[in-house]
Amino acid sequence: MYISYPRLGQQLSTQCKSLLPVASSARFTKRYQSSTTTEASTEERLFSRLDICVGKIVDIRRHEEADSLYIEQIDCGEGRLRTIVSGLVPFFSESRLSQQKVIVLMNLKPSKLRGVTSEGMLLCASSKRSNAKASTNAPDSETTVSTVSVELLQPPSDAQPGDRITYAERPPNLADTPPPTIKIKTFQEAAKLFSISTDGSHRALFNGKPWRVAGRDGDISCQSIAGGTIS
Repeated sequence: MYISYPRLGQQLSTQCKSLLPVASSARFTKRYQSSTTTEASTEERLFSRLDICVGKIVDIRRHEEADSLYIEQIDCGEGRLRTIVSGLVPFFSESRLSQQKVIVLMNLKPSKLRGVTSEGMLLCASSKRSNAKASTNAPDSETTVSTVSVELLQPPSDAQPGDRITYAERPPNLADTPPPTIKIKTFQEAAKLFSISTDGSHRALFNGKPWRVAGRDGDISCQSIAGGTIS
């Protein structure tokens, strides 16, 4: 036996219609939030591939087979020293680098440089300037000469070997496990968003946001370079 309840049907119909704008609004909000978080998620995806930490150079010597290379033994808080080969001879003396706190890319795939396996990369700020210079062959003409400046990235004074590098406003609830080993191309992709500030603070930036040492106050900065790159 079929019994009709017209009033109940009208109420249900009215209630269902009232839900339509809400559902539509919710879908719009979700799409809007998705579009506004695209840049942030791409930013985090790039940085999360990198394992960057504070290190301390405890020993350094010239590479016997390469005039421009140093072989550094760096304490990165692992309970062992990490060997890193870097082309910093033209820019720093051994005494300038010895016992310095530095910033190290930890998870770069190990590679041999002139027979010595390098287990990471020492990150520095750099800038290139083009200067006009009189030509020796034609005194009345000028040639352009590029000069490169390189400076250490210096963490806050209380930073310790092994402290991990992050950036301001980085999303919370990040994994504590270090990311896997990467190739140099992966680093270069993320490094496109690295820069040195131009406001006089000489801070290291990631997509315009200051680098931070997790759990520490203060900036990571270089001495005098402004608007440079990090590599």
